[in-house]
Amino acid sequence: MGIRSLSVADTVGVADPRLVYETMTQLQDRFPDVEFNLHLHNTRGMALANVMAGIQAGVRSFDASIGGLGGCPYAPGATGNVSSEDLIHMLDLMGIQNGINLTEMLAIADDVRQLVNHPLESTVLRAGIADQLHAAPAAQHKVGD
Repeated sequence: MGIRSLSVADTVGVADPRLVYETMTQLQDRFPDVEFNLHLHNTRGMALANVMAGIQAGVRSFDASIGGLGGCPYAPGATGNVSSEDLIHMLDLMGIQNGINLTEMLAIADDVRQLVNHPLESTVLRAGIADQLHAAPAAQHKVGD
């Protein structure tokens, strides 16, 4: 049919990593000349795990949105796509090249947060970059430290 690329969506956020892996593996085996993309919503907190399952299945293209903005009008309670900055953060920590500067992305996400005037779904925007460690709370220090 001449299809070169195809996006597979979990618009309501009900997929799990096993389903993503099995589905994408089967699709790629059946259609080896098609480049697949995943469009994953984070409604139940599974989007990053589903990205990992997609990567393990050979998918290299993923939709994301700044701060996890978005949603689905047909699915009550559905949140937006996986957060761009959370995805980039995970890929950076794993050494997977993505060509996006996380610090710059976080600055843009903060601007967007101010523009929409409500908290975003981004955990990295809220908690910071993992390798920029904060001092441990006093309660976590061992006796004798």
